[in-house]
This record gives sequence, C-alpha cells and structure tokens, in this order.
Amino acid sequence: MKKNVVAAISIIQIFIINPVNAEVLENNVKTNEPQVSRHVAFEHLQSTHSDTELAWDTHFLIESDYITEGRDNLAGSGLYSLSSDFTYDKFIVTPWLAKGISTDYLEVNLNINYEINVSDKFDVFVGYGYLKSYQDDIGASDHEVNIDLSYAYSDDFQILATLYHSFEEKGLFTEVAFIKSYKLNNTILLDLSSTVGFNSGYVTDGHNGLNYAQLRAHISYVLKNNIELHAFTTYSLAINEDGEQYIGDETLSNALRAGVGLSYRY
Repeated sequence: MKKNVVAAISIIQIFIINPVNAEVLENNVKTNEPQVSRHVAFEHLQSTHSDTELAWDTHFLIESDYITEGRDNLAGSGLYSLSSDFTYDKFIVTPWLAKGISTDYLEVNLNINYEINVSDKFDVFVGYGYLKSYQDDIGASDHEVNIDLSYAYSDDFQILATLYHSFEEKGLFTEVAFIKSYKLNNTILLDLSSTVGFNSGYVTDGHNGLNYAQLRAHISYVLKNNIELHAFTTYSLAINEDGEQYIGDETLSNALRAGVGLSYRY
C-alpha cells in the first residue's frame, strides 16, 4: 500500500500501553469474522511535494495472506487489492478496494490525510479513514483517525511511527518501523525494514502491549516511464501470544507472507 523521531517514538510508546479492528455489524452483534483493516499504507511515507499541482498513483497488489496487527485475518487466504493516491497540495485521498482470493471477503476503505512539514526531515500526517467490510453477507464498519510520523535520518534511512484509533472500539494500535533503502541501479530499489506493533485495546479481545515484530524485504523495478513492478516478502513473529486467555490472539502467530504488485503514476 510515500519517502518519508527517535525521541518522539520513545515518548509515543510510553503513552501507548493500553487498541480493535472494527467488528461492529450492521445489527451491532459481534462475531469472529475477519476484522476491518486500518488505513492501507504504512510502508513508505513520502512528502506530498510534487512538480505538478495534482498527483495520482494507482497500485494493484496480490498478497498470499491478509495480515494486519500481526494477525491473519483470512485464515491463510490471499488478497487482491486496488488503490489510488490522489495528492493535491498537502492533502492525500486514498480509496482502497480489496477482495479475498479464495474466500467471500470484500473490503472498501477511504482515507484522507493532511501533511504537516515540521522540517526538511520530519513530516507529520494527520488523517481520517472510513472502513467497510463484508463476508458471507455480514458487514462490519468503523471510523478511524490516525497520526503518522516520518523522519528521514538520511537519504536512505527512514523512521516511521503510526498511531490509529478506532471510534467503534475506542482503542489504539501503534506501529514503529525502521527502513533502510539500497539503490541497486537506476531501475531497481531494495528496501529492508523492521516493524514492531503495540495493541492498546484496538484488538479488544487480544492482549495489550507488544504484539508482534516483523522483518520485510521489498524490491521495486522500473519497467517503463511511470510503471513499477513490486515484490515483497515478510516474516511476522508473534510476541506474548496467549490464545487460551485472549480469543483475539488465536490468529496472532508466526507467519511468512509474500506479494507482487504493479504501480502506475499519472
């Protein structure tokens, strides 16, 4: 699913240990169906600065598993997704549509973010997201707000922190990532990243505190002009998982995931 505070991240983590993918059905009855995901992009946060007033990117992605908050939402089923980033001045509007590959699952998200340039190296993105999902004719929805922090320590090393809050469940989830980039040549870029995630009531039936750690390798190749081919693999490690005490931890497990995609910039 963007180039984008060591002290800031430490402060954030102190205030976080107390987060839920929205699972409120149309009739307000909860089930154990896959949960609505958060806003889509956490990989790279890029400044919205552009040579043109309006920028438009479209992304198609196929993933072997649908994993968020360290949890397998579709019990091993993959996911197709299509999204676009419409950037105008400091605003980024991102609609996202996803469908399960081998399961009856559909999700539609709309995210709106506003960029605040604190300095040449530090950007803050403040956003709102509306999330809606369907599985087996059962619907779930949520409204979320998010704050994303992007610190470019150098041209090839980036620190990201994102906090997203669910209105339905009144919980928070936080992720912190460190990304190192390697420009292999003029057409190939390799990103290696490590991420940790903290639950504070966002996954209401899961344990609070540190939930998972993840390693990721992402490679992009410029095919022609504004077209890029992407491939990635991730390994997520469950931390303090307790499925006997917390139902929401039953899908929190060690998992290997991969995906391929195509991006086009208009």
